[in-house]
Amino acid sequence: MKLVEKIRNLISIIDQYFKKNNMHSDKILLELEEVKNQLDHAQLLFNSQTNLDLIDACIYQIDSLEAKYNYLIKEARKKGIKNDIEYSLAL
Repeated sequence: MKLVEKIRNLISIIDQYFKKNNMHSDKILLELEEVKNQLDHAQLLFNSQTNLDLIDACIYQIDSLEAKYNYLIKEARKKGIKNDIEYSLAL
């Protein structure tokens, strides 16, 4: 194999690696955004409830979403994904 072909193959492998990692980054960031939106909605519901049972349900939902959001932040950090806006919203 010629040197030029070896270099092209290496570039192709590196390109595939970066495309794969960017897809994971995008997926985590999209999931973070979705959970943040769900959390905002749950907090709005909490603020509008008057029934004690529904208030309890909102509290459990908010706790669950906060745990998921914090998990996603940790996963993003492990993968080296940096997004200042999302990290500033860490709970």
